[in-house]
Amino acid sequence: MYGSAQEVIGYGLARLGRPADVFSADKVWISDGDQGRTQMDTSRRLWGVPRFDLMQVHNLLSWEVHLPTLFAMKAAGQLRYVGITTSHGRRHGDMERIMASQPIDFVQLTYNLVDREVEQRLLPLALERGIAVLVNRPFQQGALLDRLARRPLPAWAAEIDCTSWAQFALKFVISHPAVTCAIPATTRVDHVREPRRRRPVGCPTRRCAHAWSPSSRDADERVVDLQPARPVAVFVAHLHQLFELHNREWWPLPLFALALGAVLFVLAWRGGERAGRALLLVLAACWLWVASAWHAQRYAPINWVAEYFAWAWGVQAVLLGLVAWQGRFDAAPAAALLRRAVWLIPAGGRMGDLPLLAPLLEPRLDPGRTVRHGARSTALATLGVLLTIKLRQAGWLFPIPAAWCLISGATLSAMDAPEFWIAPLASLLAVGLVLADRLRRQTRTQCPPRVA
Repeated sequence: MYGSAQEVIGYGLARLGRPADVFSADKVWISDGDQGRTQMDTSRRLWGVPRFDLMQVHNLLSWEVHLPTLFAMKAAGQLRYVGITTSHGRRHGDMERIMASQPIDFVQLTYNLVDREVEQRLLPLALERGIAVLVNRPFQQGALLDRLARRPLPAWAAEIDCTSWAQFALKFVISHPAVTCAIPATTRVDHVREPRRRRPVGCPTRRCAHAWSPSSRDADERVVDLQPARPVAVFVAHLHQLFELHNREWWPLPLFALALGAVLFVLAWRGGERAGRALLLVLAACWLWVASAWHAQRYAPINWVAEYFAWAWGVQAVLLGLVAWQGRFDAAPAAALLRRAVWLIPAGGRMGDLPLLAPLLEPRLDPGRTVRHGARSTALATLGVLLTIKLRQAGWLFPIPAAWCLISGATLSAMDAPEFWIAPLASLLAVGLVLADRLRRQTRTQCPPRVA
């Protein structure tokens, strides 16, 4: 969920010799409760630990299913503590009810100088029930520090040994008697070291004093560069895992998508205005689904660009719907057979998303490995349909799927996929055919009529 974090942690722990005093904590974030154990086993393998100290249900996702699983694992000695998480001030009411009714050990929530709603009920309840509290977003992902940077640090900050707003904001959080630990989130080693080097003068609680105790020289020397030699390879490995989780969650929908591709092919082959409108409406639904299910919900947590991908795919869905509703369709062109033949290239790309020989090569059909997500195939099918139908407004509909085919090709190339060239080639061919068709039309328009 957090990019290559698990692989990087496993790499770092191996470099440090697997220290015994590491407190390992991770999350289960899959919506399908039946796949929760599989996801946690994969996370543990990537970390390289025999068991997790803490496993948390991410943002209360399917907590009704995951918590009994985690309690059973704890009883069997497969983990030490069970927790739940939320962030950005969401679902505090649900978290309070779970804290009051379930024997959880940890909660993770948002708390900082600005977001202080948890002081009213959640933090006192945690103290009352002996639940440890992890605090996320103590700096609001840096936004809080950006706002504070415009103001001078108060003079009395020196009395609590704070020389920066970051130290001030972090000490405020960890000074609360209910808070066990804060998660500042940083990508710089010097920021990790900075709070630990400050001696806690006048810190109001023993917990705060312990958290701000100066680190030993040996501990500083154990800080290593946790960046693997090939960060791209780590990201690619995580992306493969993401594909597998996505397809397992939506199985057997990919098989239905394959059948839908066959229907699109038949409609495109028949031609006509009704078939053209039906094709565009089906494609609009596909673009909208990929925007939500893949880009927004699955891909965005590991790649910030995916949020913009989701918006682009939503825009394409709207354009397809509008053109299907009000577009003008002409009679089939003379070169229709050639266009339909070219459409076989995107169709071949769609078939490539489901290796049909997999059932013959494997003892059982594995939904996580025999299919991939539908973004590339949807873009390819869209290009093929636009080449097949005779639509006056088709020019508006080409840029986004053509651009996605290029992005998909670059991604597959980084993943060492042998079929990386299919999508970019189909995109270039489609754009080339459109430009050639427009050039031919302009040439016919500019040519003077023949004199008898």
